[in-house]
Amino acid sequence: MTSFSSIVAIVTAGLIAGLFFGFSTAINPAFLKLDNLAYIKAMQGINERILNPVFLSCFVLPCILLPLSAWLHFKAGAGLGGILFAVAALIYIIGVFGLTAVVNVPLNNQLAAYNTGAMTGEQLAVARDHFAIPWNQAHTWRTVLSVICFAISVVALYIGKSR
Repeated sequence: MTSFSSIVAIVTAGLIAGLFFGFSTAINPAFLKLDNLAYIKAMQGINERILNPVFLSCFVLPCILLPLSAWLHFKAGAGLGGILFAVAALIYIIGVFGLTAVVNVPLNNQLAAYNTGAMTGEQLAVARDHFAIPWNQAHTWRTVLSVICFAISVVALYIGKSR
């Protein structure tokens, strides 16, 4: 049982997992070397630019297509594939999309409000710690969960196809 929606769900979930993984393994370590002002400005810039149609499409589509894939697999009699797609959907919707909406986005909004030109060095350090520590903790979780979601989805498609 292979469907276009399942493939698109897997590809978009994989793109998000890859983006988060790349951020965790390359960008975050590089940002450790930035001073507080440079860090805040860099994160403000990323947060502004990531809100674009390509990212948003890839980020939202798994919320729709993973549950659809589960339903299509159940409907076609590929029960285990359906269960795995349903698990992947729950992981993505709660652990990736939900965590982003509840933790990362509010922190991004707080960071966007900082007027760095009017802040002292001490205020910049406090602002960075207030943002970076919880943001990176949540980001680590959503990275791990997005990779798990992707892997489960690939297995679900394989199992559904081999039925």
